[in-house]
Amino acid sequence: MPRAPARICAGSRRGSPYTRRTTTYTRVASNNYSLSSKTWSATKLPNEIKHMIAGYLPQQALYQIAKCSTNWADVALPKLYEVDARSGSPKAIKWAAKNCESNPQLALKVLARSVKYNGNVNAVYTDDEVHATALHYAAAYGQREFIQELLRQGARVDTRSSGYELARGLGIQILNDNLNNQFSWLEKYDSDFEWSPLVIPILKNDVETAELLVRAGALATVIEHRDNTSFFNGLPIVTVYHLLAYAAPRDAARWTHVLDNDIHRTVLNVPMHDFSSALNTAVRNENGPIFDMLINMGADPDVRTAWGGSALVTAVEKAFALDLTIARRKTMMMWMLRLIQAGAAVNPTDPNRESPLNCALKLYATTINAVDPCVKKVIEILVDNGANINRRGSNGETILYTYCRSMFCFQQLRYSSLETMLRYLIAKGGDVNAQQRPRQQSLMFLSIRNILLAGKVTPFHATLRHAGASLRPQEVSLVFHTWVKRPWFRRVRAYNIFQHRQLLRQGQINSAWIEGIKTNDDKLCKTLQDQGLMPANNGYLLHQVISGRVNKFWPKIPDMGFDANCTNYNDLGSFLHTLVRQVRKPESTDDDDTDDDTISRKLAVEIAETCIKKGTSSLIRDCHGKLALDLLPEGHPKLRAVLLEAYYQETKSTFT
Repeated sequence: MPRAPARICAGSRRGSPYTRRTTTYTRVASNNYSLSSKTWSATKLPNEIKHMIAGYLPQQALYQIAKCSTNWADVALPKLYEVDARSGSPKAIKWAAKNCESNPQLALKVLARSVKYNGNVNAVYTDDEVHATALHYAAAYGQREFIQELLRQGARVDTRSSGYELARGLGIQILNDNLNNQFSWLEKYDSDFEWSPLVIPILKNDVETAELLVRAGALATVIEHRDNTSFFNGLPIVTVYHLLAYAAPRDAARWTHVLDNDIHRTVLNVPMHDFSSALNTAVRNENGPIFDMLINMGADPDVRTAWGGSALVTAVEKAFALDLTIARRKTMMMWMLRLIQAGAAVNPTDPNRESPLNCALKLYATTINAVDPCVKKVIEILVDNGANINRRGSNGETILYTYCRSMFCFQQLRYSSLETMLRYLIAKGGDVNAQQRPRQQSLMFLSIRNILLAGKVTPFHATLRHAGASLRPQEVSLVFHTWVKRPWFRRVRAYNIFQHRQLLRQGQINSAWIEGIKTNDDKLCKTLQDQGLMPANNGYLLHQVISGRVNKFWPKIPDMGFDANCTNYNDLGSFLHTLVRQVRKPESTDDDDTDDDTISRKLAVEIAETCIKKGTSSLIRDCHGKLALDLLPEGHPKLRAVLLEAYYQETKSTFT
């Protein structure tokens, strides 16, 4: 009687390709070989004959005959393992690695048989354009006993497999969930990047499996470009520390003992594709356990990021994040202190590197009233630990200058905390007169421009003025012009322009006097006189006074001295001509737009007598050849008498 067929092994998910049994008398056909379901006598053949028959059968026929009965299976299976080992990557090992997760003993048995018949434990399996070894599959499915046996049989932990595509095709739920969330950035590493067996256990948070691989010597560089060596190791890579920095903090705490060893310290500071080190990534993700591990292992806190920052700059940025609670902000401040203690530079020597203090001040100004007031402690920590307020960036600006410039955005608003911070920075050594790059405006000039737009002196400007902020030499002329043109600017004492008196040109002083007379601003002229800024064009000023500003400036201007025979612009004659023209003007009415003073007849006589007494000639003619006497209209007998007397005195010698 034929033996009953064996049952399918209980631990197999889909059944081994070599041990799966079917019902008895199954027809087997491959090429010209077959076993009739009605002929059971073949099972009674001697074992020697069976082995001879099996030696001539191809692999598919051996597989079919092995399913007939245990008698034939005992003969066919060794032949199948031999053929499997000879014909390339042994599928039996791959099958055991992928499908025997719930039956590790079966997996070990298949592995042992395959190895017995020269199965290669380091064979690379290529399916659906992805490639991997049995160790990759076993690590992915967490078959620890199988992994240990693979390693004992010589499996290499430095082999590489396909990356993201392979992980997605495994169908592991927790792996897919993590790839959709905190590890979604791995999709950027395309098919040109290869993974080590250590990657998927980390992504699954499978500490025990990863520990087996680490003990076997798995490298810390787990993802790299296939041509990385050809490019002198200059292409982006990912280390175990990067992966752990992205892991959830509650999971990462279990990993600190696994990778805290000297073997992996060589890649501790290697940046990945975005130039972010593992320490910087841990800070950005608020991963406390990994942050502690990396700091304790001696990670360099000054590894440069893509935008010239560092882990300390990242901690500053996180401290100002809008969604952080007070407790999390305070944690970031503690991390800042630990980074500084670990050697983080608060004053980077490279001007192209972002300064932590500059970053903190920009965020402080832009997030005012949006984050908790406790964030000012971030700035105090940096300053107390030696941050240079006068450090220059790549644009030549000092940190204080950049902060002040950012405050101009709030000229229409009042934020006392920003003003308090400015006073704090100045008190800590901020130089309000630090030399900036060539042709860059001074802080005081920027502030003056700001208050001109606001129409008032701001507390910010008052703080700079009190701190002694000054103008650059090339800015004095423009500010002096503003001082002359805007009475309120002088009234509120926005700036002491006279500290630059040596830079004021005589032409500017003359123009200031003219402006004062034209606008009837006697206070302006009085201030100029008190400061010793006297005009050099007194004659022209007297013409302006006679033309309509006599009420406030007569006889003050003549008393300063003048050229008696100075003619008016455009050759319009002497002071007497100007006087006569002003007398000829009709008296102004309330509807008149002009604000010229009307000269009374008595005052006109006084002005004429004064000018003649000072030496003004009545014989001077204007551009039309007219004397002042010729222009005088009827109705001014006293003024005419004065002019006639002067004319007679100058011409009487011609009549003798």
